[in-house]
Amino acid sequence: MTQQFDRLQEEPQTEIDRGRLNPTERQQLRTIDVSGTAGLPNTNTSGKFTTVYYLAGEEEVAAEKFTEENRDQLEQIDFSKSNALQTSVDRPVYDWILHHAGERTLTKYETVVREERADGSQWIIGRNKFDDRVDRRYGKNERGTAYVPPELSLNEVFERCGETITEEDLRLLDIDGDVREVLDLFRHDPSFPCEPISTHGMLAVRKTAS
Repeated sequence: MTQQFDRLQEEPQTEIDRGRLNPTERQQLRTIDVSGTAGLPNTNTSGKFTTVYYLAGEEEVAAEKFTEENRDQLEQIDFSKSNALQTSVDRPVYDWILHHAGERTLTKYETVVREERADGSQWIIGRNKFDDRVDRRYGKNERGTAYVPPELSLNEVFERCGETITEEDLRLLDIDGDVREVLDLFRHDPSFPCEPISTHGMLAVRKTAS
């Protein structure tokens, strides 16, 4: 095992000489290297990014390291538009960079993901869809995706609804998309004490003592 690889096993690095890694070690090496996409202009960027080297499977800690090293550059990006970061890295890494940069907060449960954005809006997405269908995550009319606007608080929704919360209850509110994902979030998030039930063949939850 090389000294370079020892350093990578400790934590992601900003200075690694690939040539000093042996062939097996190089197979495990990954990078967060922001260079944009060939043929596309590098607009909506600010300055040169520091590259981060890491081992396969360490995407989240590498994204955290990248955010620490490049915070000034990240603060200049308008993440609502296409940017060089988005076109340079894999989607899971991009998600974690946004998370650690404070643009989005991800909370992952067994079957559902809650994505809270800086503007106060939320996306509630089925876990399999979030992980495997990244190009279909954010369609408001998509099965497996629910959108909660900034002015709507899920805590208030949960408190205002009766003992049983049904799909129909949520459809009457300003929630777009597949409201079953919101019910699934209620079921998994301990801040919403409830248990899953079925009413008239539809998914629902029943509140329990907190």
